[in-house]
Amino acid sequence: MNNTFPLTLDSFGNKESNDHFNKAVGTIHIKVQSGSLGLVQRKLINAFHFIAKDDPSRETHYIKRQDLFAMIGYHSNNIIDFKESARKLTNINVEWDYLREDTERVWGVSNIISEIEFVTNGIVAFSFPRRIREFMATQEHRGLVNMQIQKKFTMSYALSLYENTTIYRVAGSTPKFSVRELKTLLVVDDEENTTYKLFKHFNNKIIAPAVKEINEVSDIMIEAIFYKNGRNVEQISFNVAVKPQSFLDFDETPSISSLHERLVSFGCNPKVALDIIDKHDSEYILGNLDYVENQILSPSGKEIRNPMGFFMDALAKDYRTKEPEIVRKAREKREIESKKKIEEEKRIFEKNNRLAEENRLKIETAKCRFNALPEDEKVYLQESFLVETMESNAIVAKKFKESGLKSTMVSAVFYSFLSNLWLEKEQIERSKF
Repeated sequence: MNNTFPLTLDSFGNKESNDHFNKAVGTIHIKVQSGSLGLVQRKLINAFHFIAKDDPSRETHYIKRQDLFAMIGYHSNNIIDFKESARKLTNINVEWDYLREDTERVWGVSNIISEIEFVTNGIVAFSFPRRIREFMATQEHRGLVNMQIQKKFTMSYALSLYENTTIYRVAGSTPKFSVRELKTLLVVDDEENTTYKLFKHFNNKIIAPAVKEINEVSDIMIEAIFYKNGRNVEQISFNVAVKPQSFLDFDETPSISSLHERLVSFGCNPKVALDIIDKHDSEYILGNLDYVENQILSPSGKEIRNPMGFFMDALAKDYRTKEPEIVRKAREKREIESKKKIEEEKRIFEKNNRLAEENRLKIETAKCRFNALPEDEKVYLQESFLVETMESNAIVAKKFKESGLKSTMVSAVFYSFLSNLWLEKEQIERSKF
């Protein structure tokens, strides 16, 4: 590897505005012949592909170590462990373009990375094998990988399945994989871990958790479809859909405040936004808002002179784009969750309002009763209040000494103290009878 470093290094920081790349399918459909791919290794491989994407034919690439750490979300200070993960990459032997069966396929194996070099000045240099570079430079069939999203993955199997399904985000479904092919793509060794020889364990421990994580953290949604021969699952495919913008904007079902904020930022009058939220389900609102915003931003669309009017028309007529089945199921689930969440928020809001009103009346009643007392009783109660607050609330006690009941904060605490004191005495009196 040439140790003469270029004047300008590859830098993730310079590419944050374009944080995705199209990964050649030949480098996704790989069969690991020796070694294993853990989560850090997978993220490193994608980071190296991203760095090399603008000049894939170049033999050696360079990047600052801290930029590389940022790309893969590596927050540990353990450089030794990181170097060990990187070192293992050079020992991983893969068969590339594993699933391609046409006459153009040339069988071959190579290391997944040729060289990695850590230099004392914080530079990391790396090289891809010749055939991998050729795939990166010339292969047309590719899968879109988002570098910001890959940082969120916590499972190696999930990240691998994400790469193998994102290829088909436009087609809407993957081909059928045999169980053996899927295990190979995910690097599941059922000879080493015989638990996975049984499909139910492979599904429960690998497929289902991977699908769940992809649907939670990525920009696509997938659904596993199983094909049986008798009682045995022999093939698996995945329905794939691009996640709607509204799913990306909110990690969970949107709250009233977040939905209101988005409507106002679009241009709604705050009162109109509240009225819209009151009349429609959140998913219905978001679906139509997505449609309107996409129409406004579309370079081929007609000019929309009155976006707010267009949006109100969309709400009235439901302009939502017809959704893939997988998205429809997820959206219906979110609608149910959203209704429950909004009802709970309303219940808490009404409860808090009721308690606030009860407290206001309690304080007002105590104030009137206190004002009607003789001066000696007033003095006694204030002295009792001071003794109490010196033990329980030093700040209120200090303010009371300085300005008596003139402070709004002190007076509220004082009349609440009186109300509770008198209520306690009344309960004691009643208990005597």
